[in-house]
Amino acid sequence: PSGPANDREESRYRFMRGGIAYVLDQPFNPLYRPRSSAHPDDLARQQRAWIVSWPEAYRPVYVNSSEGITLYKVTEDPAFLEAYGLYLKARREFDQARFESGLGDLDAALTLQPRFVKALNAYGATALLSGKKLAMGEARLRRALEIEPRYFWAWFNIARLYQKTGRAAQAKEAFEHAQEALSDFPNLAHMRPVIMREMAAQDG
Repeated sequence: PSGPANDREESRYRFMRGGIAYVLDQPFNPLYRPRSSAHPDDLARQQRAWIVSWPEAYRPVYVNSSEGITLYKVTEDPAFLEAYGLYLKARREFDQARFESGLGDLDAALTLQPRFVKALNAYGATALLSGKKLAMGEARLRRALEIEPRYFWAWFNIARLYQKTGRAAQAKEAFEHAQEALSDFPNLAHMRPVIMREMAAQDG
C-alpha cells in the first residue's frame, strides 16, 4: 500500500511483510518541511507512539539516551500475519457485498488474534453497513475500544451504530470521543469536518 499506515496494526504488518526486522527511533529533523495533509514530523511522532505503546511487538535492543536513539526489534508473529491476511481477505469479500463470508473471515482472524482491533472494528462497521448482527457488531466495537481507547474508527463507527439504533445522546458522546481521538491520527485530519457535520446534525 502507498502512503502512511493508518494505525499501529497496519504499520506492524507492513514491517513484517517487508522483511523489516529492526526499526530505528531517533530525534526528529528540526528543519521545516512543507505541510500536506499531515506534517512529516507528525507522522514520525505517530509512528513512535505506536511502537512505544506495543512492547509485545517491538522490543528495544539498543538505547543511547545521550543521543536520543533507540533501536527496536520487530517481534516475529506468524499468527498475526495470518490473521491480517484473513482481515484483508474479508475486506475483499465486503467489496463484493459477500458479507457473511467476510464476517466468517473476521471470526477466523479473531480466533487467531482476539485483540486484533482492526478486525473488531471491521466487524462492527460491516454489521452497520449490512444491517445484520448489529448486537455482535456493537459488542466488537466496544471490545476494540477496551483494547485501544483512542482508536478513531471504532469511535466513529459505534457513533454511527448508535445513530442507526436511535440512541442520539450516546451517538453524540461517541462522536465527541472520535473527534478527540483524531489528534492521534494526523493522516485522518480530513475526517474532522465529517464529524463536525454529524455532531451538528445531532444537535439539530
